[in-house]
Amino acid sequence: MAVVMSWSLAAAISPTASAAVQFSVLNPSAEIEITHPIAARPGDLNGKRIGLWASSADPIYGYGAAFLESLGEALQERYPDIALIPPAEFPTDYHMQDELFAAIEAHGVEAVIGGVGG
Repeated sequence: MAVVMSWSLAAAISPTASAAVQFSVLNPSAEIEITHPIAARPGDLNGKRIGLWASSADPIYGYGAAFLESLGEALQERYPDIALIPPAEFPTDYHMQDELFAAIEAHGVEAVIGGVGG
């Protein structure tokens, strides 16, 4: 879908100019194939296996792991029966989707919390 509009930019800049400028606005969305649909959210986290995934293991740019460590501590206080699977158990590169989904399945994870840092 393209939307084309004309606007006299030159007239806005200089009242004596008469040239018109034409802009094209394009729809930036693209169709994607969803291979792993988002699962339903669990109602309660007690007794659940939750994966903590960090998108980067880099200590300079990867603040996701630090966020997940703090979040994990808070979750364990609130939900004493929660089982947290640490970020080290998952690939850190978000381009490795197949490996990430395989690790999630291998650990029997019921939900994943992602920490994206950078």
